[in-house]
Amino acid sequence: MLSRALSIVCFVAALTIAHRHCDAQAPRMIQVKPIQISGSVVNVRPGAVMIKTTTGGMCALRIPPRIEVRVTGKARRDVLKTGLHVRFNAKVDKRRSLIPEKVSKFTIITPSKEDGRMLGVFLISSPPAEGQPADEASRKKSPPPKAELSTFDIRARILAIKGNWLTLSAPNEFFKAKFRLEMADDPEIDVDVADYTLAKPGDTLTALAVQMNPQLFQAVKKIHIALAKPLGEGKRRTPPKRGGRKPSPDNTNGPSGKAGSKEKTDKADAPATEKPKTDGSEPAKKGEPAEKGDTPKDASADELARFLKQKPDESTGKPSLNLRLDGVNQELFAPCAAKTAKNLKAKFGNPKKIASLSGKLPIGKDNAQQDIQWQLWDYGTVRVLVDEVGDLRYFSIKKAKDDKE
Repeated sequence: MLSRALSIVCFVAALTIAHRHCDAQAPRMIQVKPIQISGSVVNVRPGAVMIKTTTGGMCALRIPPRIEVRVTGKARRDVLKTGLHVRFNAKVDKRRSLIPEKVSKFTIITPSKEDGRMLGVFLISSPPAEGQPADEASRKKSPPPKAELSTFDIRARILAIKGNWLTLSAPNEFFKAKFRLEMADDPEIDVDVADYTLAKPGDTLTALAVQMNPQLFQAVKKIHIALAKPLGEGKRRTPPKRGGRKPSPDNTNGPSGKAGSKEKTDKADAPATEKPKTDGSEPAKKGEPAEKGDTPKDASADELARFLKQKPDESTGKPSLNLRLDGVNQELFAPCAAKTAKNLKAKFGNPKKIASLSGKLPIGKDNAQQDIQWQLWDYGTVRVLVDEVGDLRYFSIKKAKDDKE
């Protein structure tokens, strides 16, 4: 009996020792807690920003796709261009789709379904309703009704700029989707966008990130970049040309006041409302010729392709796109090098035609569909897709038999 009891005690002791040994060998889970980092921008490259921290150290902040980015600051008037999206408050005569007063304050925005950046027109206040005379005789004697001005929060896309006049488009139920307004001579322009590549050395950056190694962090939540200087500062300023008379009441005429006048710009106006196709692309709007006296410079397709093609060290890993822009034939578009439309025009001049594109393309993370409002620049054999901020995104080289030029 005693021997049996001793055996049981030894067995329990062995189990206890084995259990403790297993606990000692079990790996411990290490949780990396996000920390707040801040510093000044040193340089920017695709997918990462080099910063100098407040303690004086240098580190890289990796920026994964779909991380919320907010860049705020000021901008010069020269930064406004076709394709940008702006937000402003204005009083509008809904009956005539007319903005009678100059607009002196704008905010450049990145369209989004969140944070009040959804494109459209939102009513702030309406004029009080006035009673009408009861009998017809009194109505005839009464003075004509004054224009009723309602105040709106407007978020619109710039279609064209000429002098101080802007042509914009904003979907809404209150007045015409395409309208015009006159800017003040020296408007105040704020910046509230989601493009971290606009950051310059000296800008302030804050982010919530996890530390991957002593010199590398990865953002896990919202990144905020405060611009130290206004966008466009340092560029040569060209004073805006004075517009002529104010537009007629239908608010669709040019500054000359002649009905049906159309501005000539280096980019085509986007239609006010467009319905994207379900295959991820949309036929291009009929192109407009480039400005007179600014025709494309002589360049072969090979020269253009060499300029647009990504170098091995520039590859972003993004796949090419097969698009059916004419609704019939598919066209292969390859990713462009990190260049802008301004670079392209400086080297090869204006394109022969420019068309507006809107719809959905598989350009997001894991080829997710994203809304786009781009432009198609046609240089004949070579065609280039330009995004909303003027960056080159994709290009294609048409076969000789398809070249209608």
